[in-house]
Amino acid sequence: MLKIDELNYKTHKFSLKNINLTVKEGECHIIMGSSGSGKTTLLELILGLRKVTSGKIMLNKTDITHLPTHKRQIAYVPQDLALFPHMNVRENICYGAKISKNVDENFIDHVIKTMGLEKILTNTVNKTSGGEKKRIALARALLIKPKLILLDEPLANLDNAIAEELQFFIKKIQKEFKLTFLYVTHDFDEAFFMGDIISVLLNGTLIQTSKKQELYFYPRTISLANFLGIKNIFKAYYKKALEDEYEVFIPEFDTTFKVKKRPRFPKFERDKQIFVGIRSDEVMYIRKERQKVFMDNILSGFITEIHRLETLSKIFFKIKDRIIEIEMPYGVLRKLGLNVGMYGEVMFKKEAIFIAEFD
Repeated sequence: MLKIDELNYKTHKFSLKNINLTVKEGECHIIMGSSGSGKTTLLELILGLRKVTSGKIMLNKTDITHLPTHKRQIAYVPQDLALFPHMNVRENICYGAKISKNVDENFIDHVIKTMGLEKILTNTVNKTSGGEKKRIALARALLIKPKLILLDEPLANLDNAIAEELQFFIKKIQKEFKLTFLYVTHDFDEAFFMGDIISVLLNGTLIQTSKKQELYFYPRTISLANFLGIKNIFKAYYKKALEDEYEVFIPEFDTTFKVKKRPRFPKFERDKQIFVGIRSDEVMYIRKERQKVFMDNILSGFITEIHRLETLSKIFFKIKDRIIEIEMPYGVLRKLGLNVGMYGEVMFKKEAIFIAEFD
């Protein structure tokens, strides 16, 4: 298990601030963030390529904060892979194991076979494909039998089809070898497919660490909601708590919404400004003929734009002076017979609304 306590790192251009992070054994823990947020810097601190300003890094209850890199029992697959062009594939794969004097021929053969690299072992690295290079780098990391593997954008610069194939492959390898990954990406789909737990790093600060479903639907801060690309975010004021719900007032709509209580919501003060939001695919368009079983959070308006996005449709729906976004499968759009200019009603499902605070 990796445990980071109050880690700080500062240069004249950039800083990581009060990083607290736990990666459990056998877990694929994702670090997600935009370019320049500090993802690679954090990996380099864990690996020992940079010196921490303050804080502690523990690996399996051993303090490795100031240990040299080669004594940390951590493997690193960098963005550029750092393969040696003058060596063939087998020499690249075995390089780390030979340096660490941990050569196990049976294990080497098993890893090579599992990675599907048997037929290209005598090839030079320059004669391998992008996907093969990624597998070579991962095989080299496995052979030192690390306690933790750091993966920095492992699917970057690959065609979508190859990247998707490698996602399934890496998942299979992790399960078979019972590996612990700290995996960096900026790609939402990749993060949610690969990760057990996701941490979002923005501007040198860890904003939220959650199971992926919670992160996806319930970001806790406005900066995280914006980073996740959620468009339907509204200023609101907390009014009161009911048994299973909160009531919040949204000035833009001049109405009160009910929001289902969740354990991780903070304690709110009456009339405190907050933000409420909902993902576009969670807004429900109500058919005229549908009996209204639910009466909460229903607003009227009209459709201003409809756009086709492959199998999805994006609908712009105007309520008072505010445009909200709705996403639905194209087949549903056709079934409902929706057109620009059509008046209708939408429901903001109370269990799908999140409350975020300013940060």
